[in-house]
Amino acid sequence: MANGLSDILSAYRQGLASERQTRQAEMSMALQAMQFESQQRFREEGRQREDVMSALDYAKKSTNEAIGQDASQIYSKISSLAPIVGADRDEETGGLLKTDTIINALTKTKAKKGKIAYGFTPAQATEIVNIANTYGMAAKNPLLAQSAQDLAVTFGRKVSRDYDIYESTGFSQSSKFIKSLERSGMLYKGADPLQREMSADIFLGVSDAVTALDNIDKERMEIASGDYKVDTPITVGGVAQDTDISGIDFDALANQAGVSLGLGGKESGPALNVDLGSMDDTTDEDILATLDFLEEGDVSKIETKLSDLSSEISKKKESLNSKIDARDTLISQVDDAKQKNQGLIKKIKYFNKVGDKTKVRQLMKESRKLQYEIGSGKAAMESEAYNLSKINPNALTIGGYHPDSISAQIASLSQEIGQLNKQRVKLGG
Repeated sequence: MANGLSDILSAYRQGLASERQTRQAEMSMALQAMQFESQQRFREEGRQREDVMSALDYAKKSTNEAIGQDASQIYSKISSLAPIVGADRDEETGGLLKTDTIINALTKTKAKKGKIAYGFTPAQATEIVNIANTYGMAAKNPLLAQSAQDLAVTFGRKVSRDYDIYESTGFSQSSKFIKSLERSGMLYKGADPLQREMSADIFLGVSDAVTALDNIDKERMEIASGDYKVDTPITVGGVAQDTDISGIDFDALANQAGVSLGLGGKESGPALNVDLGSMDDTTDEDILATLDFLEEGDVSKIETKLSDLSSEISKKKESLNSKIDARDTLISQVDDAKQKNQGLIKKIKYFNKVGDKTKVRQLMKESRKLQYEIGSGKAAMESEAYNLSKINPNALTIGGYHPDSISAQIASLSQEIGQLNKQRVKLGG
């Protein structure tokens, strides 16, 4: 009886052990499945995060470039004011001398013979002088360049703020600040809405760019919390077009920005030719046919080398074709923008002639967006790099111009393919 009970208990223990092992195996499989799913989700989120961050990085770089250009033009307007043009500068530091005299001239409210009564407030005049002074010193001390730009940007935003109010009244009621800017010539004073918009363009542009940078920083913070949706304007054009945008299609944004996300326009422009250097159409079979005087073992080794070289050339050509497509798409964007802008200019002139101010303002905003696309950003750089390569084929490789451009990568790849092909041909008898 005891032996029978022992056998029953033994069988029961084995059954429990078997069941436990089964449960452990099931648990292990479940954990592996969860781990795999977690890894997949992490990789997918990582790619999504990387794509969004690439778009934000490009947008930030482009926007900072736009700010630098606009700030420089604001300084150009300020430096053309008569009290600043005629002022003396310290030869060592580049700073303005007798700044109090300049400030007094800018705050005069009554015009004297041959003089302009600018009518700026002391604070506004001081700000103008500080910009001119800091830019002048930055020419001698590059460390002051950022400070000079920041001052110009702050001034530009103040002008933009008052101009927006001025525009909302149909240009019927302007602030004292706007009147002073018009008297100084920094803003156009007259009935022509086109010239008025053009004179205010850099101030509006720098204000929109700062808003775009703020939105980029906001989106970065949201990405850190796992929100990968870009739902605020992160380009200057986007801000200028509509500051109340509630959502942006990311694919369209990435395509417009031209970032390297594998996203391209549905239609590409005409293919642009690439010089592959001293390419030779000689096949591996042609080369091996010239080596009939060698031993079979030697020929076999050379055949392996030829195969490796041909494979590497094939991969580089595939990469080259992909880069050519990407470059052509970007250049086509600039060409399309130029063509569209020419059409807009014709429309602006027409509606300006017939006195439709609302239509002119609307078209000017569209034109301003296209001008940014034509003059700055990756597409504009690519167009310039390609045109430069046509003038001087070595400019992008030996000269080192536009090292971040796709055209520079194409030029380098072309040279590499040419060198590899020379190695192939050299293996022949």
